[in-house]
Amino acid sequence: MSEQYATNDKLDEIMTALRTHVRFKELVGTHLKAYVYPESDKKAPLFVTVVPMDPPAPEISGSDGLLGQRFYFQINVEGLDRHDVKEVAAIVRMTMSGLNFAQLDAGLDQFFSDTKRFVDARRYQGGSKIYDNQY
Repeated sequence: MSEQYATNDKLDEIMTALRTHVRFKELVGTHLKAYVYPESDKKAPLFVTVVPMDPPAPEISGSDGLLGQRFYFQINVEGLDRHDVKEVAAIVRMTMSGLNFAQLDAGLDQFFSDTKRFVDARRYQGGSKIYDNQY
């Protein structure tokens, strides 16, 4: 049996799906980052950060080995206007649902007075399709 190496990237799939949504592009523009949003760019009126919460985990296995994987992400939407934050958070939820991710109970919906920003942070869980295990 030959070794299999990671050829897919769920983070890239999520980022690409968000970037192709017309209204998301209108509201967020280029202010979509992975892992950490740079402090130097936090003057943007609205920005989104996609954060992997765990490495991919085996989910389905069979006699030939790993058949599927499970993924956990947190997506943070931060902005000056609460309505824009909520609209983008809804777009994120619909996009993640289209990628077979479900929203988990954990999250944050808060206004931070020190930064004067509204924050909507939601966690999502999803799995790969069967035999899609190159992560």
